[in-house]
Amino acid sequence: MRLFLIYAGFIPFSLPVIFLLMGISAPLPPEMWLYIIQIYGGIILSFLAGIQWGLSFQQHGDKKYTDFILPIWSNIIAIAAFLSLIQHKETTTLSILIFGFLAQLLADMHFARKGFYAAGYMKHRVIITVFVVSALLLVLRNIVA
Repeated sequence: MRLFLIYAGFIPFSLPVIFLLMGISAPLPPEMWLYIIQIYGGIILSFLAGIQWGLSFQQHGDKKYTDFILPIWSNIIAIAAFLSLIQHKETTTLSILIFGFLAQLLADMHFARKGFYAAGYMKHRVIITVFVVSALLLVLRNIVA
């Protein structure tokens, strides 16, 4: 079920890309698809930060991570996601989200090496992040072009 949810979570990223790049204005106008991908991206990035917040409550050998690094890092990412959504320039929002997803992936890779994630998690995390960042880059390129 978890794998299904991981990959099903990409659907709200993929639909706006398909409709925006093909110039299809049904069932929603292009600006609504752009709005959807930005809002959903901010929600998912905040969700990823929340996972790290939760990891900070684990009993782990290195208290530096559980008491300082994980809670601080997760808040930085959550605040960045929030800030990306309250400003009004789509290119800035998409750029912050792209940076946030990549930074979060690098952080998760580091935390996985420290033993915070179950075996196999990072394989799917990398795949879905490549899909998400690619979708956001395509939308950003479409706006800028």
